[in-house]
Amino acid sequence: MVQNIEQNQFEAICEIEQLYGKKLQFESEKYLALEAAILEKEIRHGQRFAALQGSHQDTVTSLMNDFSRKLEQARAVFFSTSDTAQQLRTVFEQRLDEHELDHESELAELKDWDLGNMDALRLQLEELKRKNYNVKMENKVSNEEKDKVLRLYRSYLGRPRSASASRRTPSS
Repeated sequence: MVQNIEQNQFEAICEIEQLYGKKLQFESEKYLALEAAILEKEIRHGQRFAALQGSHQDTVTSLMNDFSRKLEQARAVFFSTSDTAQQLRTVFEQRLDEHELDHESELAELKDWDLGNMDALRLQLEELKRKNYNVKMENKVSNEEKDKVLRLYRSYLGRPRSASASRRTPSS
């Protein structure tokens, strides 16, 4: 009966070790998945930022082409009127300024949004690191408790048995 109890205790210890191993692996996989998600978002936002810059350049080029075409038309029609040309130039510069301001505003919003998301992901990462540390500490305490139980078990096995215990058969 004592051997059955000892065997049950040993099996329980092994089962606890397996559970802690699985929990540690699960937390590690979550941590790796979050790191991958952060990297993916950084890449995606980098690509989005590059696309916005390309779009901005295309828009500026388009505006410049549009301005050049309109300026040539204005010169042909209103060659003698310098006020009209100045008005067109002013409108173009205003449009360009407005577009650049809009673009800068969009970029600032995108950067703020990225920073906010990165901060949230960093907080999650820190939380997972803390949980991982706690799991490791729990595992260490569990291993220490297991070692104590095994030492107690071994010291128990090393004791001389009483006369009544020696009369029992090994199967009891």
